[in-house]
Amino acid sequence: FPGWENDLDVMLRELGCVAVRLIPGYHSYSLYSDEAVAAACKAAELGLPLIVTMRMMDERSHHPRMVVPPVSVEEVRYLLRQVPEGRFVLSHVLYSEVCALRAELELVAEGVWEISYKPPAFLVERAIQEFGAERLLYGSAMPLQYPESILLMVQGADVSPAEKSAILSENARRVFRLEGRPW
Repeated sequence: FPGWENDLDVMLRELGCVAVRLIPGYHSYSLYSDEAVAAACKAAELGLPLIVTMRMMDERSHHPRMVVPPVSVEEVRYLLRQVPEGRFVLSHVLYSEVCALRAELELVAEGVWEISYKPPAFLVERAIQEFGAERLLYGSAMPLQYPESILLMVQGADVSPAEKSAILSENARRVFRLEGRPW
C-alpha cells in the first residue's frame, strides 16, 4: 500500500514492532511484485522477520463469490530466493507446502514456520525429524481457531521436553528477538 515505508517507521519508533507481516491473498498483491520484494528487503535490512501468510482460512469455507486463493508456493519460493539474507516465518501454511519450500527455507538467514494451519496428526514428530525443532513455532491461529487444539497437539507429542519448549516459546523468543523486552 502507498506509504508503507512511513507506516513501518512509525511502527518501529513508536510501537516496538518485532516483525513485518504480509497477507498477499487478502490484500490482493503478488509476492512477485517489486513492492513485496522491497518490503522483504526492508525487513531484512532492519533485522525483522517477515511473516508470509499463505492463507487465513480453509478456502473450501469461503463464499463462492469471495474465494481468496492461497498464496502459491512458487511466489513464496521466488520471494525467499530474492532475499536470502531475510528472516522468514511462514504462517497458515500446509505441511506439504513447507516440504515443497524446504530448500529455500534452508537458504535464507532464518526460515521457520508456525504450525497452526490444519496440522496432520503426525506433524510434530515428523516435522522435528525432517526439519528440526528449531524450525517450528507454535501458532494459535486465533481468532479463527481455538488455540488449545494446537497447544494440546504439541504437549501430547512424543518428543523431548526441550523440543516442546523450543516450539512453544524458545523459538519465538529467538526469531522475534524478544529477550530483554519489557513484556
